[in-house]
Amino acid sequence: MESGWHIDPITLRPVIDDLEAFEREFAHDYAREVIRALWSGDPATARERCEVMLAERPSSVRLRAILADCRRDLGETDQAIADYRVLLEECRGTAWESVLHQHLGKALFTAGHYDLALTAFAQAYELRVFTGAHPSLIDSSMVAMSRTQHMLEIQHRARRRH
Repeated sequence: MESGWHIDPITLRPVIDDLEAFEREFAHDYAREVIRALWSGDPATARERCEVMLAERPSSVRLRAILADCRRDLGETDQAIADYRVLLEECRGTAWESVLHQHLGKALFTAGHYDLALTAFAQAYELRVFTGAHPSLIDSSMVAMSRTQHMLEIQHRARRRH
């Protein structure tokens, strides 16, 4: 079944390809509208909707993580990184841990902290392999590590020139 979205291998962010397929896949997801706005490139709308939902579910790890993604995409990377670090501390040893490492990695990647991003992606990868996560999640971590390694190499070459 076509999911209607993919992870952009350059930005490491989800992108909706087929809105109808996306709507079918997320039909019963309470955060569907927030995710649709975020993945369609409208993090401001996604943030507004997410904050309303968080008022009703303030302890929701998922909504807090989505809000951190909104902050990342709005350019508030320092806050997104801090949010993910808090969530990671709260969720160590839970099923959330690998997801939070992956998303922390994406925030670090966006901020240009490639060395730290690579570490976060590697932690997500190791946890996903260890827990027998779905192959698509393991692949996602592998793609993120590869892209981040590539960016580190570019960064190192640029530093050697200066």
